[in-house]
Amino acid sequence: MKPLWEKELELYMRAFEVAAVIATSKDAVKCRAAEAEFWTLYEGPLIIVESKSLSGAMRRSEFSSDKFQYHH
Repeated sequence: MKPLWEKELELYMRAFEVAAVIATSKDAVKCRAAEAEFWTLYEGPLIIVESKSLSGAMRRSEFSSDKFQYHH
């Protein structure tokens, strides 16, 4: 079994990876899939390990993600 900090790092890295796809991809399908995974992480496994600052940053991105409209 992995130590908690290893799992935390793994989940944070995955959240950053999918956020990068949302921010940079020009593929609407890929962006929608990444956004769905982002919120699945937020509402699921990250609840166990996330800090208040990460939670706040992820929640704030909910409002800014509408600006992307998948037209980079």
